[in-house]
Amino acid sequence: IMAEKTAAGYAVWLLEKRDYSEKELFKKISGKYSEREAAEAVAKMIDFGYVDDRKYARHLAEKYFASYGKKRVSEELYKRGIDRETAAVAIEETYNRETTAEKISALIKIKTKGNFPEDRKERDKLFAFLCRKGFSSGEIADALRRLKEEIYDGDFTEQEDYGN
Repeated sequence: IMAEKTAAGYAVWLLEKRDYSEKELFKKISGKYSEREAAEAVAKMIDFGYVDDRKYARHLAEKYFASYGKKRVSEELYKRGIDRETAAVAIEETYNRETTAEKISALIKIKTKGNFPEDRKERDKLFAFLCRKGFSSGEIADALRRLKEEIYDGDFTEQEDYGN
């Protein structure tokens, strides 16, 4: 049973379920209350410290970096109502080049079942998959080179350009 009778009560009820960005919360509340009431409720939640876009953005960035690259993390934050500047700061604070390289390598190994794709078409498909995950072409190319060196122990004659 929803006990909230005011926009602020509704905001608290929503925030008990999950975190929201200012923009998301305003949109949700204004669907049920006037824009003025929604704006006042969001302002109260910010004053109480229940809504903090910077903290929320950092939390989301950490969560999304478990599976995605910078570009995709940025898109996800924007979808959640985080402005570009706040998203950029959160991404820079949480991005880790080494962990990103490890994630790409792990995804490659899972996707290829540990076999380096010999076929150019298969490599292109793998590259596209990783791009959709939001990893940059440079990050992907480095990971593919490292994987190829691991598999062939650096002893291969065919040199490839992976989009750099």
